[in-house]
Amino acid sequence: MTGSTLDVDPEASWIAKAWFGPLFERQDVFVNGGHLMMSRSLFDQIGGFDETLETGEDTEICLRAQRNGATIRCDKQLHAVHMGYPNDLGHFFRRERWHGKGNFQTWKQITSSKIPALVLLHALSFFVALLLPLFTGDWR
Repeated sequence: MTGSTLDVDPEASWIAKAWFGPLFERQDVFVNGGHLMMSRSLFDQIGGFDETLETGEDTEICLRAQRNGATIRCDKQLHAVHMGYPNDLGHFFRRERWHGKGNFQTWKQITSSKIPALVLLHALSFFVALLLPLFTGDWR
């Protein structure tokens, strides 16, 4: 299984370059669905893409392929440019909110990915920090 991450369009906004550019520097167990190649036999063996997912289907199929013995090789010599990254902050936040839904669609996704687990841990920590003074009486 191979491919690469999608390069940021050189003409993209500073938002796309700042947010998405560094992500592609460290991809080694995931290749973006826009540039993912695998044999038909592997695709059939793992059951193809999960059509119930609205987002995150490329990450999910890579994880499932790995669990079934496939090796992911992100080949940085392969290049494809993504032309649809956000060009303003409003579009950026709407896109990230939509894309984040993929991490929280099922309990299996929440427990199998570090991103939603960390988000839930941070949210729990935040609520504990807010509520702890109520129980301890210490407002410092």
